[in-house]
Amino acid sequence: MISSNIKPNRVCVVGGGPAGLAAVRHSLAQGFEVICYEKSQSIGGQWVYTEPTGAKYETDIHSSIYEDLRTNSPKEMMAYPDFGYPKNIKQSFISHHEVLKYHQAYAKRFELTPHIKLEHEVIRIRPYNGLWEVYVLNKRSNQLLVQEFNFIFVCNGFAVTPHYAPIKDWEKYQGKLMHSHMYRRARDFKDETVLIIGAGPSGMDLAHHICKYAKSVYLSHNVTQPPFSNLKPNIVPKPAVKYFTPSGACFLDDSTHNFSVVIYCTGFSYTAPFLSTDCGVFIDENVVYPLYKHCININQPTMAFVGLKFLVFPALMDLEVRFALEYFSKRKTLPSRDEMLQETDEELAERKANGLQKRLTHEINGLKYDYYENLANTAGITPIKPAVIKVMRESVHKFQIAFDTYRETVYEILDDETFIIHSNVSAKEAKNGKV
Repeated sequence: MISSNIKPNRVCVVGGGPAGLAAVRHSLAQGFEVICYEKSQSIGGQWVYTEPTGAKYETDIHSSIYEDLRTNSPKEMMAYPDFGYPKNIKQSFISHHEVLKYHQAYAKRFELTPHIKLEHEVIRIRPYNGLWEVYVLNKRSNQLLVQEFNFIFVCNGFAVTPHYAPIKDWEKYQGKLMHSHMYRRARDFKDETVLIIGAGPSGMDLAHHICKYAKSVYLSHNVTQPPFSNLKPNIVPKPAVKYFTPSGACFLDDSTHNFSVVIYCTGFSYTAPFLSTDCGVFIDENVVYPLYKHCININQPTMAFVGLKFLVFPALMDLEVRFALEYFSKRKTLPSRDEMLQETDEELAERKANGLQKRLTHEINGLKYDYYENLANTAGITPIKPAVIKVMRESVHKFQIAFDTYRETVYEILDDETFIIHSNVSAKEAKNGKV
């Protein structure tokens, strides 16, 4: 263990994905001493493609990226505020390879790599003598390290522990059952009859990939207005599953069908198993409580969580990091613990009264205020550019009304407020630079 007589500005960042990179960059820029621990072999978090071969457990797989993935959000909203994508990439919806290269370029541009320790897994974080004691396993040497820090950024991501929606008699089903976390290639489902549970972005995307090879794809959903425009002939929309049978499932419309494969596209459960029980937060059904503005640990305000939100993107991660650093640096003073708890509890009560699911507590779309603007105004920091928010809302709308063609859209942000759509340019033309 290092001496407790350490500099009062030591920051530990857990995770070297997009959130962690933003935490390292801004902490360094503000004069903090920073160490980031990343348990995998490279930076990039979810954007690092990995094969699930040989994994004993689903949680051993760090990434959900599949072979043919193109982003479901345009790159114009997936960039850090002051580091855009290369000008030669005209397409808005890009491959996962390009996203990973972008984050690697970001780390190089701001000289983050010397502060990131790869293959170092955080095993335990606990408060100790007014500091944070961090136990880290060096996976290369199998050596356990113990370090002390003044501040913690928890940036470990949320798409690691698959969530399986509870469905009656699932254990009776005798076919292949898997989560989208383990999906990699559509051709692996050649001539199969596939049931996909969930019509969110991943469910819709997998259905359109797999239908090119499968006999048929049944798409089960429980949303009131699913984006079912121009489905391929062998994609059959169905309501939610009532129960499983040994060979298939019965749906809420009382129809039954047989399937050789069932794929759950039902999201993930957030976990942070390295946090000791005395860290001041607990996690239940995806809710991290109590957090001020969904970010700062109210009971231990030298700890912040970045990237918990649904529809999270680098500009928001960047904003959350800068928000937390205003208080870590003591440039801003937090409200009292009671005031922060009251605000948090009032918001949770309102969400519950409006019938919103508990596990979606940190979903931005359900917040009662504009989360981005509120964070910036509270801390007195530069907000996310309005044009980025406008692109986000426009792209979400296009996903809902035209799933089969929305990735053909090419956006261009002209200034802080304005963007345009190159509506007559195909994705193929954009890829070839004809914009």
